[in-house]
Amino acid sequence: MLVFFLFGTCCVHAQLADLLRQDVFIKGRLFFAIDEYNSFISSRLASINGVRFGLSYNEKSKIGIGFYALNTAKSPIRQRLLSGKDSVTATLAFNYLSLGVEYTFYQKYPWQLSIPAQIGFGSSYYLYNNRKYKEAAVLLYEPAIMGHYKILKWFGVGFGLGYRLMIVPNTRIDKSFNSPIYLLRLRIFPEEIYYFFFPKKNGEDIK
Repeated sequence: MLVFFLFGTCCVHAQLADLLRQDVFIKGRLFFAIDEYNSFISSRLASINGVRFGLSYNEKSKIGIGFYALNTAKSPIRQRLLSGKDSVTATLAFNYLSLGVEYTFYQKYPWQLSIPAQIGFGSSYYLYNNRKYKEAAVLLYEPAIMGHYKILKWFGVGFGLGYRLMIVPNTRIDKSFNSPIYLLRLRIFPEEIYYFFFPKKNGEDIK
C-alpha cells in the first residue's frame, strides 16, 4: 500500500511541477500558515508543530518554506542513556526546515482539497540538560492529501493524510521515523485575517 501511495504522489507531483512552472509567471501573494500534524516514531505518538510561509499563485499553487519540530511537551519520547559513568533520561528532539509546494485541485466554497509535498532537512538527537546526544542530520520527504472546510473565510476544519519518508535517517538513534501522518483539527487562516484588515491594492502583488 505504501509503495502505491508513494508512486501515486510522485506521479501527481511530476504533473504539478509543470503547472507550477506556468503559475510562477502569474502575480502571487504572501501566505502564512500554522501547522500541526500527528505521526508515529517507533509506534509512539509524535505530534509535530510548524510554521510555513511563502507565495500563493492564482489561488491554486503555493511555494513556501517552513520550520517543524517535535512537540516534546505534548508527546515526549524519553530514553535512558549513558553520560560518562552516569545513566540519564534524555528526551528525543526532532526538527527540520522544509521546502514545499502545494496544488489545490478542487476549490468550491466552503470546500478546498489540495496535494502538498515537501522536502525537509534537519536533525534528530536526544536532549538532557541542554546537551545533545547522538545528533545527526536527516533528510525526509512528506507527500500528503489535504482538505479544508471553511466555516468562515478565516476559520475552518482541516483534515489530511500523508506519509513521512526518511531518505537519510539518523542511524545513531534506534527508532523508526517513517510513519503515516494525519490531522483533524480546527484551523485558522492568518493570511485571510491579514488581508481582511489590510486589503490588497492594485499593483501590490509580488511578482
